[in-house]
Order: sequence, then structure tokens, then C-alpha cells
Amino acid sequence: MSNGGNYIGACMNMQLESGDFTYMIAAPTDLNASAEGFTLTPIPRSTWAIFNAVGPVPDAIQKVFD
Repeated sequence: MSNGGNYIGACMNMQLESGDFTYMIAAPTDLNASAEGFTLTPIPRSTWAIFNAVGPVPDAIQKVFD
């Protein structure tokens, strides 16, 4: 699955009470793309936002929520 190197760190399934979430390295793709060995997760356009997180993980991600 090639997308020209455009990868995304995606935080999903946020649990506000515990602070837990699922973190995925993701890439925009066509849902018809071959994804053997990968999980395809559709994310509707109206349900996401982009935040810049720069630095070592997990600190960089945690600072976005501060």
C-alpha cells in the first residue's frame, strides 16, 4: 500500500474518564485498496481534526491535550 509517504498519527476511541485511547500510524487511502496485513478504518470527514504534535511520543501527544 503506497501513498507517497503521507503518514498520520491517529488517536481514536478516546476514553475521557481514564484517558485511554487507541493510537495508530495511519495513511490516507482508497477503501478499495488492498490492505492485506493492515486494518482499514473509515473515518467520516465530519469526525476528525488535525493537531500538530512535535517531539518524542508519548509526551508530544499528551501536550496536545494540555
